[in-house]
Amino acid sequence: KASAEEVIGQPISYAYLLDFSAFKEMIDLVNGIDVNVPDVITDKEFPIAGKENDLCNGDITFSCRYENLRFEKGLQHMDGETALKYVRTRHTEGNEGTDFARGRRQQQVLIAFKDTFLKLSFLNKLNKLNAFIRIFQKLAVTDMNWAEKITTAKFLLGISDGHIRHLVLDTGEAGKEKKGFLVNPPLWQFNEHWVLIPRIGDGQFQEIAQYIACNLENPSCPITP
Repeated sequence: KASAEEVIGQPISYAYLLDFSAFKEMIDLVNGIDVNVPDVITDKEFPIAGKENDLCNGDITFSCRYENLRFEKGLQHMDGETALKYVRTRHTEGNEGTDFARGRRQQQVLIAFKDTFLKLSFLNKLNKLNAFIRIFQKLAVTDMNWAEKITTAKFLLGISDGHIRHLVLDTGEAGKEKKGFLVNPPLWQFNEHWVLIPRIGDGQFQEIAQYIACNLENPSCPITP
């Protein structure tokens, strides 16, 4: 929390650690979600669970360890397993293959789940609600007590999508005008480690903090990367 506060310039009172592997159970509980895929995603090297050490009968490419994953552009209905693959895919070509794109897809899935959950009126179905609570307890770690969890859940479920800001701090898009607040310096500068630093200098987060503050106050924030 302290590190995130330093970067975004906002106080963080609580934190949630979500296990996306268990999150697929919650998606199946609501019979799947609808996600608008922004562009075609093709991943020919998506790892198959349990095949990590398979010798593939001597195949030196170890192709049996992977599946060919593809998502078409447009609205897609996804079950829990499919949604998990959607947020985890990372070997597609272009901008959708970056960790920043994965962050955006995770936001998409979370919002889609919230919308589906409310449409199904689970709050009026005790058995479904109890199942949801059991799964959520399994997949989430937080520093909130129960009263704070309930208050936060009521608040989040009552927020319309129009009042939710979708922000991802990234390095921009190669070959395009869109710039980012972060840069990826050469590996030799950080002992061969892949790192991200603010574009205006190592440890200087004022620009990012101003961007976050502006977006919290104004949905049409004029500050851009």
